[in-house]
Amino acid sequence: MRWVRKLITYFLGQVAYQYAFGQVKKKALLIYLKTLQATRRSIIAALSVFFILQLMIFGFLGAVITAVWLLPEDVNTKLYILLGFFGFLFLIPLTGLCIFLSERVWFRASGAEQMLKES
Repeated sequence: MRWVRKLITYFLGQVAYQYAFGQVKKKALLIYLKTLQATRRSIIAALSVFFILQLMIFGFLGAVITAVWLLPEDVNTKLYILLGFFGFLFLIPLTGLCIFLSERVWFRASGAEQMLKES
C-alpha cells in the first residue's frame, strides 16, 4: 500500500512539475518576444536617427559648397576655402576619435587608475 502512495505522489509531482514548467516556458517566451520587439524598435529608431543626421549633413555640405561657389572670388580661392573647410570637418571627428579611443582615457574612465593607486 505504501508503494501505491509513492506512485501517486510521484505522478502528481510530475504533473505539477509539467504544469509549472509550462507556465515558466510561457512567461519566458513572452519575455523573449517583448525583448525582441524592443530590440527591433530601438534598431529602427537608431537607423532613423542615423539617416536623418546623414540627410542633415548632406544638406549642410551642399549649402556650404553652394555658398562658397557663389562668392565673387576666383575659382582658385574658392577651392582653397572648400579645402580648408573640409579639412576642418575631417580633423574634428578624427581628433575626437583619437581622444575617445586612447588607452589613457579608458584607463582613467574605467577606474583602473584609482585601483592602481589604492593598491
